[in-house]
Amino acid sequence: MTGEPDETGRDTAAEVRTFIQRADLLDDLGHFAEAAEELRDALRLAPDNPEALATLGMVELRAGRAQQALPPARAALAADPEHLLGQVVCGYALVALERKQDAIEAAERLVEVEPESWLRQLHFAAIVRQVRNGQASLDAAWQAVRLAPEEPETHLVLSAVAADLGLADVARRARAEALRLDPRAADVEQPSVLRLRPSRNGGKPAPDERTEPEPAAGRGVRSGMSRFLAIGALYAWGGPLVVALTMLVGGGVARVVAAAVGLLGVLLFGVFRVHPPAGTQPALRVLPSLDRWLAAGCWCVLACPPMLLVFALVASPWPLGVLILLGAFAFAALVLRADDLHRAGRGR
Repeated sequence: MTGEPDETGRDTAAEVRTFIQRADLLDDLGHFAEAAEELRDALRLAPDNPEALATLGMVELRAGRAQQALPPARAALAADPEHLLGQVVCGYALVALERKQDAIEAAERLVEVEPESWLRQLHFAAIVRQVRNGQASLDAAWQAVRLAPEEPETHLVLSAVAADLGLADVARRARAEALRLDPRAADVEQPSVLRLRPSRNGGKPAPDERTEPEPAAGRGVRSGMSRFLAIGALYAWGGPLVVALTMLVGGGVARVVAAAVGLLGVLLFGVFRVHPPAGTQPALRVLPSLDRWLAAGCWCVLACPPMLLVFALVASPWPLGVLILLGAFAFAALVLRADDLHRAGRGR
């Protein structure tokens, strides 16, 4: 993938990245079927994209379908034999299928590529621990801690490996350090290192990605959703207020302003529908199950343009009063809860 527009003017690489980002979000939320569909859309554009293939394998594995996870993960390795996520998915899938020797060999290939990578050492330890825990997995876990002592996941994996080997003091100390680095580690019974965002590419841009600051799904959703919701909240609250103030000038003027503001809202939502910020469409699809207050705020925003047009037609103060109340609610819900959507997505 070159990242250059094709003859139709489409930037295929950018579209594929967008599909992968959306799949990342849906995967975090536990919507595996929708995440897989986003990745299949990406693979229709770029059938050999290793990141899309490996991510599809990860989604299948997280959905409990280890057998279905292997083909895309292996296809990713056929395209890029050293692809980190592809190797990791293969290793965990083989563990789930109880193909122990194959899992050990996959883990060994994982660290052969870059022995000084803490992520590779971490995954090696986690994979081998489930198959044949012993000195090799303990050494890898210690190596991961040595390479990345500030990462709580390295201490969690060391704690799990040590506990299995009966090293209670080492396990206790490692878990305490993980809790010191991140108190949320207290909720983790088994280190689910496959969910680590850096595990996709070790903190480096994937081969088919441009070097841009923070192209990850989390930042795209945070900025895209926050921008959309903030604009919607300001519109829902400010539009009716402006119309109410123009009623001091005259009812006819207020009706004209209401019609103009209502049509502007229809136009803005039309633009959003055609050119949505990255990652917002899948987030909005699952929003009601994620945050009901935020979803209610979105409905208030969507109700604003048609109700303004109704006021422009009937000139009754009741629609305007209801709009001001709905706008105030939307402003509070959307502005105060927009970042909660991002945090909830990462915490799943």
